[in-house]
Amino acid sequence: MKIEKLQDLKSQKGYKFNNQFFVAYEGNPNFDSSNEDYKDCIEYIKNGGIVLPEFTPQEELERAKAQKINDLKANFEIASKKPLPLNNVKQIDKTNKVIGVVNASYNIVDANSLTDSANIIFAGTFMKMQAFLQVLCGTLKIDYNTILTQVNALSDNPATAQLANIPYTTKDTKGNEIRVLLSFKNIQEIFTHIFQRVAEKSNVYNIIEEKINKASSIEELNLIEINI
Repeated sequence: MKIEKLQDLKSQKGYKFNNQFFVAYEGNPNFDSSNEDYKDCIEYIKNGGIVLPEFTPQEELERAKAQKINDLKANFEIASKKPLPLNNVKQIDKTNKVIGVVNASYNIVDANSLTDSANIIFAGTFMKMQAFLQVLCGTLKIDYNTILTQVNALSDNPATAQLANIPYTTKDTKGNEIRVLLSFKNIQEIFTHIFQRVAEKSNVYNIIEEKINKASSIEELNLIEINI
């Protein structure tokens, strides 16, 4: 077949010719070196025929931007799920008896929900804050109403508020599974730490995403660091 237009579809490992036909080349499981269309494509190239790229330069840039943003999102999720330290917490046995004091960690299991919830409360109404706390209690696997009762008691009379300790299964600094008691102070610290971290990471994410979207070339895009 006479080749009038040839395009190299690298993502499919083959040539598209004359705007409609496709033939596999080396690296494609369907490659057949004896294929007549393939031979015609090779002859066309040997004779100086122009081989068009799969995508235009602008399309390549947009694809690279989309991939960079996906990588940024993955890094953001990893950063948002890093365990938070729980220092000097009471270790307990299966009967909830205190058996020592250890350094452990709180592991975030639903960072995406936390992030989404935190983002919507930056405007700052109490109802939105309640929604965020409910999500956070879900990651702790504790009852939101219990926490809310303690928050109200602490606000009404800090000196006499009865703040319950909550059993929590986690790991110590050596990776061994343990049970600890989370005090209300621990929980407050977790709330504060996560909220601040989400705010900080979201701000960094937005700055990097803006740089990616403004990049005018692949070279400029490759210089953008996406570590969060």
